[in-house]
Amino acid sequence: MDWIAHEHAHQLDTPQGEVIITPYVPSDGPECWMVVYPWGGSVTLPEGTLADAKAVAEKTVAERLG
Repeated sequence: MDWIAHEHAHQLDTPQGEVIITPYVPSDGPECWMVVYPWGGSVTLPEGTLADAKAVAEKTVAERLG
């Protein structure tokens, strides 16, 4: 069973809403980061740090804003 550690989630306020960055443990792999966007999309980063996850989130939001 996959699980998300909500108590360790980080929030990133953006012009498009709140992005959640949280540790995530898929059933078939090691702990990684999951970025959940307010418009319903998400991405899992199999490697990297919290700073890397924040950078991905900020870049995605900036691209979406155009």
